[in-house]
Amino acid sequence: MVAPLFVFIVSAIFYFSQSDSETNQFLVPGSMEVEIEEPGKYYLWHDHVTLFNGTSFSMPKEIPHGVKMEIRGADGEALALKGGLSTSVSSGNHSKVSIGYVEVDKAGWVKVSVSGDFEDRVFSLSKSSFGIFFGAIFGGVVLVGAMGTVGLVLLILGIVELARK
Repeated sequence: MVAPLFVFIVSAIFYFSQSDSETNQFLVPGSMEVEIEEPGKYYLWHDHVTLFNGTSFSMPKEIPHGVKMEIRGADGEALALKGGLSTSVSSGNHSKVSIGYVEVDKAGWVKVSVSGDFEDRVFSLSKSSFGIFFGAIFGGVVLVGAMGTVGLVLLILGIVELARK
């Protein structure tokens, strides 16, 4: 009965340890091209506490006034950066807050450019994983429930068999 909980915890740790945004980090003001393998919703993040190219960054969460952000799709067209509910993610010595998201329709190279007069910061771009996250939680709960039920049935059958002897 403990095994399903162990499987769920190990799966959650593996999920949280896999962060592709750290591989798509770049220093701003500046730009970076990111290869998009599949269309979808991609978030632009402000990695306000992170380690980038051997330098540690610990900045306020807020983006300075006057920052200009532009994202161009594989066809060179500007993609609309949409605001939304700001999401924060922290893991160990890494914290980031979402700035906004873009809908990418085609696979290919996407160019992110950030300009303005402000101190160097680290940004990143990554695919939305909220659906995957909630799917993993739901799947884990179903798995734990199913394995727990099987364990309970086996426990009851064992007690009945023991009582017969």
